[in-house]
Amino acid sequence: RLTFMNSEAERLLGWTEAELLGKDVHQAIHYQRADGNPILDEDCPILNVIETGKTYHTDDDVFTRRGGQLLPVSYVSTPIIENGKVVASVTAFFDITERKRAVQKKKAKHRA
Repeated sequence: RLTFMNSEAERLLGWTEAELLGKDVHQAIHYQRADGNPILDEDCPILNVIETGKTYHTDDDVFTRRGGQLLPVSYVSTPIIENGKVVASVTAFFDITERKRAVQKKKAKHRA
């Protein structure tokens, strides 16, 4: 459930904090893979952080923007632990659209 979202996340995702506050963020922005296949709750590495208490990092995933467009991202999700128990997590992400474009351009150049 969302408790906070900064203005840059709002800009990148197209949602406002007020629209997602208290809502299941997985169902809003991380419910599908880049190929469109669903990510079940039990397979979601971000949700798994809360279950395991272990930090997760990836350099290549996608979030779904408001309206359904995919946003290529790199992110780290870290548990928040109080009195030895995981009470929440924080996820910081970075838009990797330009990096992906550069890689595709380089691949196309090598094929030519």
